[in-house]
Order: sequence, then C-alpha cells, then structure tokens
Amino acid sequence: MARHVMGLVLASAVLALPAQATASQRLVVVPFENATGEASLYWIGEAFAVGLTDQLLAAGHDAVEPRRRREAALEMGLPLDEPVTTASSLLLARRVHAGAAVTGTVALRESNRVVVNARLVRTEGSGTEPVEVGGALHELHALQERLARRLLPPGPSARAEGLTPRQVLEQVPLGSFELYIKAVMTADPDERRSLLDRALEADPLYPAALLERARMELEEGRASDALIWLERVQVEAMAVPERYWLLRADVAAANGDHGSAIDLYARALAIRPLPTAHFRKGAAMARQGRLMEARREVDTGLALDPGDPEGVELREALGRHGTEPAP
Repeated sequence: MARHVMGLVLASAVLALPAQATASQRLVVVPFENATGEASLYWIGEAFAVGLTDQLLAAGHDAVEPRRRREAALEMGLPLDEPVTTASSLLLARRVHAGAAVTGTVALRESNRVVVNARLVRTEGSGTEPVEVGGALHELHALQERLARRLLPPGPSARAEGLTPRQVLEQVPLGSFELYIKAVMTADPDERRSLLDRALEADPLYPAALLERARMELEEGRASDALIWLERVQVEAMAVPERYWLLRADVAAANGDHGSAIDLYARALAIRPLPTAHFRKGAAMARQGRLMEARREVDTGLALDPGDPEGVELREALGRHGTEPAP
C-alpha cells in the first residue's frame, strides 16, 4: 500500500496535529508462539498480535499497526508469521520507534481450553512478569481483552463512548476472525480475496474484512470499487475507526481529490497520531504545491517513526524539489 500511494502522490509532484505519545509509550505486539501443537492453529499467533493490538489501541494506548509491524519485520529479514526471540522483538520495537514489545505464547489444554502467557519487554531492558489468562477457544476476543487489561491499565485517551472494544470485537464470529487473519498472512492475492469473501459471508459488516477488501481494490487501481466496500462499513461500530478514515483518504487521493484527502487524513489524526496519515497528508499537500506545509507534516510523521520507508522516501523527494511548487 505504501508504494502504491507513493506512486500516486509523486507521479506528478515529482503542521498538523501534535504527537500525543512518545516512543517510550508506543507498543508493538509481535506474533505469539503457537505452543498448541496443532498445525491447524497456525494462525493463532498472528491472531493474538492483531487482536491484542486492537484492544490496546481501543484502551487508549499507542500501538504500532500490524501492517507496519509486518513491513518492518520484512525489512529486517525476520519471519513474518512466526514468533521471534526476545532480542529480535526488541530490535523490531526499536525499528518502529516503540518503547516496548509484547510477546507471548498460546497453548491448548484439555477440552479446547486456551492458556495464554504474555509479557511486556521494554527496549531499555526491563520487563513485566508474565501475565496468564485462560478460557475456551471460542472466547478468543474476551481473552485478548482480559490480557490487554492485565498487561496495562487503560490509557489517558481510552475510548469509552458507545460500545466497549470487547463488545465490538465479540460481535465478530470467531470463524470470520480466523479467515481474516489467514487472509492477512497469505501473500497470494486470489487466496486473500477468497478468504475475505468467506469471512464476509458469515459477517457481512465485519469492518476489518471490508477495509481489507477495499484496500485490495485500491492497490489494484480500482478506487471506485474500493469506495463501494468502504460504504458498507459502519464506522460508529468500529473499535479502531481511524483506519477507516485513513483508507477513505487514500481513495480520495487516488481519485485526485487532494483537498478531501487532506481533510480525511486530518480526521484520522484527530483520533490517533498515525505516522502514515501524516505522510500521506503531506503528500496530498505537495500535490497542491504546498511544499513547506508538506515537509512539516512529513517531519511530524517521521518524529513518530523515523525509520518508516514511506516517510523517508517522501521526505527525500520533497527535499529534491527545493522550494518550488509542485507542477
């Protein structure tokens, strides 16, 4: 996605909101170790990385998006869908400018009881004692919520309005969540599309699956089709709504409506300081010839994640253009 949007933004173009969290407060959740011994549960480690990230975000913490975590792991040559050592987890945390990594294991006991152990390890070397939760496999969302609550208390900007994150996520059938995770893990576009469509058969309003289908259409150059998927999303029921506004802004940018894109990126940033939203808001400003504002926006994003390739590439491109307005 990053490369696709960069291409759209820079093809003809050859300070926002202040950061609300420091690197020491940012978390990255890595895939948990699958200690179940069940090959069919190969997706469970990534499921906890994705689900626990959502729970932490909805509880008011600043957590690295799973997509960015996977990109960073690929950049480092780490396995994408397997657990990594504590040392590698800390290297990954530093790579994405996070102050701590959450690692863990998932084991399966008798009667399909799942036992999860997790701990928080900070980049300066300190860590928490392991936290253990257990329950039935079909209670996966509830287990993730309990784990998030025991690892960290709610953050200063916890989202208390409307449904709680647990209520929102528990409305998603476990089968749909499993199919979504498998879709995220596959590199084959056709298989990903099939898995997402199957997830949506069971839950036609599953926000994460709808967003991923929209993203696939956008990446394949069909912005109008992406918008059709986005129009099915019930934003008010999302635990992490900034993802919707970010993707909606990407669609506007792809359609050449940079003014609307800027407004939509700002809407995402009003919820959480997403580095990607800063980068793409700056890119849309550059397309309007507002190069000084664009540089400030990109620099704000790079302060949050200095190593993000999208931001680094865009900042270099803006630097090469000097102070002349983009054509």
